[in-house]
Amino acid sequence: MATLFRGGRLLDGTGAEPHDADVLVRDGAVAEVGANLPVGDAAVEEVPGCTIIPGLIDCHTHITKGNAVGEANAWQDADTLPTEREAGFLVGLDGGVQDALAGARFAARTLSAGFTTVRDVGGGRRYSDIALREAVARGFVTGPRILASGGGIAMTGGHAWGMGFVEADGADEVRRVTRQQLKAGADVIKLVASRAGGTAVAQGAPELSVDEMRAACIEAHLQGRRVCAHAISAESIKNAVEAGVDTIEHGCLADQEALEMMAARGRYLICTLLPYYNQAHLAREQGYPDDVSAPSLSLMERYPQVVREALSLGVPVALGSDCGIWQLTPHGTNASELQMVVELCGVSPARAIELATAAGARALALEDVTGVVAAGKSADLLVVEGDPTADISLLCRAESIRAVVMAGVTHHAGAMHRR
Repeated sequence: MATLFRGGRLLDGTGAEPHDADVLVRDGAVAEVGANLPVGDAAVEEVPGCTIIPGLIDCHTHITKGNAVGEANAWQDADTLPTEREAGFLVGLDGGVQDALAGARFAARTLSAGFTTVRDVGGGRRYSDIALREAVARGFVTGPRILASGGGIAMTGGHAWGMGFVEADGADEVRRVTRQQLKAGADVIKLVASRAGGTAVAQGAPELSVDEMRAACIEAHLQGRRVCAHAISAESIKNAVEAGVDTIEHGCLADQEALEMMAARGRYLICTLLPYYNQAHLAREQGYPDDVSAPSLSLMERYPQVVREALSLGVPVALGSDCGIWQLTPHGTNASELQMVVELCGVSPARAIELATAAGARALALEDVTGVVAAGKSADLLVVEGDPTADISLLCRAESIRAVVMAGVTHHAGAMHRR
């Protein structure tokens, strides 16, 4: 089965300027890119006035958690339901099953927003993100390509301990838990190197030690898996880099020394402006404690500058939305991160798209699979009405998304002219 996308402009993710080009998709891959390609046996999708870009990549999501603003959680707690009959199935329903089923809903929402690859960095119970990854890969549910962590690893009482993360103390115990998650099929190991950002108490204080994180990195790297670390403060970032972590999640308060360490060792900064901006401006009205907004405002005074400094120092940067935070970062709003990096950090729209495509693929070790529109790569495409290099907000508007193509399968979000 072949499809020819004809009549649009192409931003291919390689760094080339946008140019008029057709894209031929065959058997799930990009077969050919060029001007005036012959139709042959292909079905034709006419996309005049549209821009074709690589499918977007979100390096930091919580795909089995979250909800939309004003929308109820996927599952109520059993004790909030009015009758035993309504609550009974929840009492016996495994939490991992609940999260996987909720994740199916969120995965479809994420794909429809133009994201064909995401990395889940913890929060789902009982390997629900791994189960969801497999369900998508087998065609049971609709969603993006998922790289799953199988949860996360925190010190006892550390950040995220109550959100499905496994608690572990000491290098030997962290090593054992890492092996357990790898055995379950984790694509990436998630570590908690610091306390949360946007909190009034010990914001970003280091948690897992260098030795504990090094044990996890050794085990993961032996099996060809990468390691990411939640790290807010400069000290926690340096600890994670020293331990061998591959990607620093958030990195909000990095100093120059930390950024220079990352640049020298090729460690990625996964930029997540969206959750902290929303914590600063929306948390209180969404029912969060009063001590969330003020620290987040303070953090956001520094964070955009950190991103600018990272880019200027040659730190590899990719983007994550942190979608899945209750009431603050609903799935499907992932592209807001691109808009924020443009508006708050002064990055050009074309550069922001590159950070969410080719750079994201490199951060996730998927550059041989996706991230650019080129012959032989997976046919992961986003067809957008208009020019997102002139107006990045087009990627945030459902009405502007004409089609999402995931491994050659077209998911239409709007009408296109077919022949």
